Formats: sequence, C-alpha cells, structure tokens
Amino acid sequence: MVMFEVVAWNARVDNNTHRGIFAIAQGIGPHVIGVTEVARRTDAELSHPGYRLYRHGMRRAKVRGRTPEWRNSAVLVRRDVEVIRITWKVERTPWRGPKAGVRHDPRVWPELVIRVDGKALKVAPALHFPFGDAQDDMARNVARWMRRTLPRRAVLAVGDVNMKFSGWKRRVCDVARAVAIRGYGVDHGAVKRVNAASVTRFPRYGSDHFAMRYRVWL
Repeated sequence: MVMFEVVAWNARVDNNTHRGIFAIAQGIGPHVIGVTEVARRTDAELSHPGYRLYRHGMRRAKVRGRTPEWRNSAVLVRRDVEVIRITWKVERTPWRGPKAGVRHDPRVWPELVIRVDGKALKVAPALHFPFGDAQDDMARNVARWMRRTLPRRAVLAVGDVNMKFSGWKRRVCDVARAVAIRGYGVDHGAVKRVNAASVTRFPRYGSDHFAMRYRVWL
C-alpha cells in the first residue's frame, strides 16, 4: 500500500506562521501542508525550500479596507510529489466571521490531485468554513465535490470546518457518502475509497488550533 500524509493547520497567528510551517515541514515532512488564516502573510513567510507553495492568484491588496479572503489559504506540496492538478473553489455567499460583520469578498478553498508511487489522491487540504448561511452553502458544495469524484479515485478533505464533529458528519460526510474522521475541536476530516486512515494531533505552534496530521493508505 501507498501512504499519503497531509497536515492541516489553522495558523491564527500574525508573526509566527513561518515558524509553524518550518516546524511542520522539518519535524513531520508530510506530502501536503494546508494552512488557513494566512491572508496577511507574504509568500516568503509561507515558503519552505523543500516545498512548492500554491496560493490563489488574485492579488488585489484590499477589499473594502480588509485583507482579501482569497489569500486566506495556502498549500505547500513536497517537491518529490507529483501535482496532477490544483484548482481553487470559490464560495461567493456573503458570510459572517466570529468577530466581524458580513463579508462579501469570496472565500476560496484549494483542491489538488497528487500522485505518489503511482497512486493518485484527490485532496482538499485547507478547508475553512465560515458561519451563517454561507456555512450551509459551503457544506453542500464540499459534499458535492466529494460525490463527483471519479468512481475509483480516493478522496481526502480536511481542515477547520467550524462545526462539531456530529454536524460535520451529518451535513457533509453522510451526504457525500464519505467516512468522517474525528480530529479535535472543529478540525476534522473525511475520506472515500481508502484502505485505512488515521489522524494525529500535533502542537499548536502558536495558534489556538492544533496541527492535525491525516494519513491515508491506498
């Protein structure tokens, strides 16, 4: 069997994100690192020499005086991993954050197809669900994304889903006919068409979220 390793981490920090990414890359060395809440961080702060960095291409500096949400996620892929495809899904429903008013700038999340030792995995490594009606829409979209995968392709979706595990299982995993993976707090995952899966909690690295390592075997 081939093992895929993905770390999802909501950074939630202004100045130490690069230290957390370095610690994850050096100490864990996963195939993919998905990081959220990094809109204010530069590419240099998110980079690591052993990884290729991917961010959404839109680069307008501000939206109504705020940092644009399409820069809120970043993906680092280890350089020995083949990236078959990477695209960005756009959530356009106005949404509300826990400490902010209604936001109208789109929130995006990445999806990749990667290949290791001849096996391919479709992965959403940096989910970050909003609150309110936008959460319902994103839950439907993520479930639809998992359902529409090629019949025999394995799928992994992970990140900060901003809901309890029971809600994540009911609103996304059951709809997508996927197996829910219980992480910690509001950080959870889901898989389809894998032989086995596991999750391990790593330090927070300065955030209020733990870094969560997900492993799947194909």
